[in-house]
Amino acid sequence: MVVVVLVVVVVVMLVVVVMVVVVVVVVVVVLVVVLLVVSYKYAHNIDCGGG
Repeated sequence: MVVVVLVVVVVVMLVVVVMVVVVVVVVVVVLVVVLLVVSYKYAHNIDCGGG
């Protein structure tokens, strides 16, 4: 029984860690995409406006 409990605890911890990693990766990707889009629009606007 102790082994089963330990296995369940380890599996739950691994699932939680994987979920956290996935959330962090998604947040980082979204932030990078937003920054790239904002930078592109900002540079494009400056280029079109001529300063």
